[in-house]
Amino acid sequence: SESGKLYAVKCDVSNEAEVLAAFKWIKDNLGGVDILINNAAVAYDTSLTGKCQVHLQESS
Repeated sequence: SESGKLYAVKCDVSNEAEVLAAFKWIKDNLGGVDILINNAAVAYDTSLTGKCQVHLQESS
């Protein structure tokens, strides 16, 4: 099989400026996106029953 390269670009997907900067880096350095793996998550230091409605909406 053919080997390739993997580039991980970290950004806060809730921050538009970071997302735009990440895609600019990708375009400038790689020419574009072939595959995007979205692995975004939000975690709060509380029990499930202790979560407020806002936290539940943000994590869904």
